Amino acid sequence: MNRKILLGLSLLIIALPISVYAVEGTITVDIDGTSVDISYDAEGVDILGIEADLNEIVLILDVQVTESPASLSITFDRAFFDATVGNEDDIFIVLADGDWRDTQETETTSGSRTILFEIPLGTEEIEIIGTELQGVSLGQPEVIEEPPEVIEEPPEVIEEPPEVIEELEVIDKKPKTECGPGTVLKDGTCVLEKICGPGTHLVGGICELDSTSTGSSTLDLPPMGALIYGAGAALVISFIIMIFLGIISRGSRQKTN
Repeated sequence: MNRKILLGLSLLIIALPISVYAVEGTITVDIDGTSVDISYDAEGVDILGIEADLNEIVLILDVQVTESPASLSITFDRAFFDATVGNEDDIFIVLADGDWRDTQETETTSGSRTILFEIPLGTEEIEIIGTELQGVSLGQPEVIEEPPEVIEEPPEVIEEPPEVIEELEVIDKKPKTECGPGTVLKDGTCVLEKICGPGTHLVGGICELDSTSTGSSTLDLPPMGALIYGAGAALVISFIIMIFLGIISRGSRQKTN
């Protein structure tokens, strides 16, 4: 009876550390209002908290190591957290309080990856570094939409050449009231005066012949040359008549004799 009790106690003692320190569970990380559950299997370590750094593509775990050796197996959904170079898988970098830790990839599928590593006693912070985290890739800065900065620029100063004002000659446009010799004023302008010659007069801007007058006015008398010509003609006619009369008179005498 005592042997059976001792055997049962021994089996209980052997199984006790496993049941106390082997813990399976999930921890939730919040990224920009989106919550993501991460599955893990911890032995000798408690995960107190977790946060994500999108600038460095790293998950930071606050831990408390309760025994040595301690280990942590953690599974990542590839769509959430992954480590790749080109199209090939790369290793996750694990730091325990800044010290490099060797990792072992225990399971790899098209949708998830599981890594296992040991944690030294006294470790308080675990950093797991990848290349892609929540859609942000390594080297790709987190996109933060900010309103565009308004830069007020001083107005451009355009130097204009000085304005040249040409002085216009003042022309006296007053109508003329006096005209020179041979011109007359018409509509404010001096024009040539139309003058007609002797025996003509101006009618409607046209020179016309003067009409012949039958009166005895001295203005109607013929010129001196015409008078002389008329007198000469009268003398010639008188002389011819006298010769004709003389011939007639001589013929009458001869007939009488």
